[in-house]
Amino acid sequence: MNLSAATSAEVNSWVFQIGTCPEEGTPIHAESFWVSVVCEDGTRFDHAVRFPNCVKVEDRDHEFGEYFAHVDVSAKVEALAVRIQEALDAGIALNADLWREGRPVYGSDRYVTSGAEEDQIAFEREEG
Repeated sequence: MNLSAATSAEVNSWVFQIGTCPEEGTPIHAESFWVSVVCEDGTRFDHAVRFPNCVKVEDRDHEFGEYFAHVDVSAKVEALAVRIQEALDAGIALNADLWREGRPVYGSDRYVTSGAEEDQIAFEREEG
């Protein structure tokens, strides 16, 4: 892991199913945000802290005993990205315990050499 080669911080997100609507049986989706740092070769490291924009709230008084509430997390995740970018610009080392290598930047040298292109093609074939 060459986290010390990171040059820029960015916000990323992923949409996922958090539950099912008890009335309609339809999926309830949320989006999880996190900060990544990127190296010049396209290697990407993802921060361990995630910011989901939807949380399950237990409520005995609610008709179904629980509900899902949307939360605006943009200010928190953007502030973390700014702090991390400032640390990178100042040459401050990032704590490696808080980072894991993620998917490389699309089309980068790392993307090509890591096999990510083949993984993406297989995923797209599988998904149809």
